[in-house]
Amino acid sequence: MGLLDRLLGGRVGVAGASSALTLTLAGGAVLAAAAIPDAQGVIHACYKASSGQLRVIADPEGCRHNELAIQWNEQGPQGVPGPVGATGPAGATGPAGATGPAGAAGAAGPAGPAGETGPPGATGPAGAAGPAGAAGPQGPAGPPGASGASDAFATYREVGDPNGAIIVGANFVTVGQLSLPAGNYVVWASLYAVNSGSPGILACELVVNSRNAQATTSMAAFTATTQALTVADALPNPTTIVLQCHDNVLAGTVSIQTFNLTAIRTGTLTIGSS
Repeated sequence: MGLLDRLLGGRVGVAGASSALTLTLAGGAVLAAAAIPDAQGVIHACYKASSGQLRVIADPEGCRHNELAIQWNEQGPQGVPGPVGATGPAGATGPAGATGPAGAAGAAGPAGPAGETGPPGATGPAGAAGPAGAAGPQGPAGPPGASGASDAFATYREVGDPNGAIIVGANFVTVGQLSLPAGNYVVWASLYAVNSGSPGILACELVVNSRNAQATTSMAAFTATTQALTVADALPNPTTIVLQCHDNVLAGTVSIQTFNLTAIRTGTLTIGSS
């Protein structure tokens, strides 16, 4: 029902009046309907107390001198909310929304049961060689090997040598020497000496590494003598062996006419003590 229908079709009560009022329109219904309510939603009217008439007007200044201007809002204050209605049926499913950003990673779940053992994989390439391990303990000695060929080293001087005889004085004089490679050796030395003057004492020694052999001979004037010496030793490194002599009387008349110095390298050398 419209606003004008409600105003024309019913009775309007006015606060402070002792009887009901009848509503009439001044200027025709068309004029009133066109401007009522105004742009702010307010309805303006003129009330005539002598007759109880109420007329609705468009112009708030349109009441006569014997009428009371009154107004009210078309829409009253909001009422108390009504009870919640029954839940309607579910609507149709809407289209899928856009994919949202990835959420933060969740906590790790418990480990699952072990799976079945898979088939062996293909053999991979060989890895790099590792560092050399520590040296192991020395093994037991092996059985003696077969005897190898012997090596011989020698030097000498003969009568008539262009270098002449070797004069022996108060200090040791080198008669002969040999440079030997490492190995096991048996060394022999022999010499022939002549005293051409005063008596003397010929002292000679054969030095092989840390071992030596010595011989001493007293020589009368104008006599000759021979000496022989032997030494056996193991040479861990290359070594020079020496045959040397001196005259203990210091006369200087003893000379070495000939000598032989021979060294033979052996496969095995056993040296005892007595």
